[in-house]
Amino acid sequence: MSKHLPVGLIASGRMIESPLTRYPSLVRDLGPVVASSRRLASRYANALRAGRPADARELNQCRLVLIQASALELPAILELLRDAPVVWKSKVLALIDDDLDASALQPMRALRAAVGSIALAPSRDQGVLVIEGDPVAVRMLSRWATQAELSCIELKPHSKALYGAGLMAANSLLSPVLDGAMRSLRASGLNQLEARRILGLVVEMAIRSQRAHGRKAWLSPGSMSRRPAVLNQLAALGEVDPVLAAFYQRSLIAVLDYVGQDPEWLGDPPPPSLPSPD
Repeated sequence: MSKHLPVGLIASGRMIESPLTRYPSLVRDLGPVVASSRRLASRYANALRAGRPADARELNQCRLVLIQASALELPAILELLRDAPVVWKSKVLALIDDDLDASALQPMRALRAAVGSIALAPSRDQGVLVIEGDPVAVRMLSRWATQAELSCIELKPHSKALYGAGLMAANSLLSPVLDGAMRSLRASGLNQLEARRILGLVVEMAIRSQRAHGRKAWLSPGSMSRRPAVLNQLAALGEVDPVLAAFYQRSLIAVLDYVGQDPEWLGDPPPPSLPSPD
């Protein structure tokens, strides 16, 4: 973005986790900052150490307008934008959100703006942006990221929920499994340090094998040679931790269903335990 075409921002809510605060190079060309009030816009500009508080009409001078707002706050932001005396044709609006995609900006697309979305991808050091949306928006966001010296990954349109599901599986589904594995190891008599070391090595080797060979590296618990050991493990665990044993059994059934293998040999899991009534 050149100095003749500043980047605009309209913001609402907290910005502490925003890529704009984590990577100052993204706001290098920031111009008008718009919020529900001039005072709030000033606070955002001060927090970013970039841009200036402005009225919505000043977004007319921008080709790229960023929207920082949660799903709950977005309707009010869209209403403000629709009512602003701005010609949206040929402008690009980009929503900064981990979950919502460009379709959340459909009302602005109806005003002939190109729309897209931005999120931060997991990375170790250098920032990586995930972008998706209309082709015009994706091209502009890619240039914007490049000028800010950040890498970017382009998703297919309307596929951000699929991307989010992959992250959810890695973040939310894996953690309980690892917690259960730790409980099993501790129940066998290992101290916490030993259990963590062994679990860490197993997970590290599994990730390396998955990256190198994909599903081919996976040892199925449903193979005929593994079934007796698995059943024995579930029985032993059921004697010391029935809740965890039931979790393992239901998880194994789900896994075998997913890979197209017969889980009937595992039997029926007990019903989920319910909290007792007061």
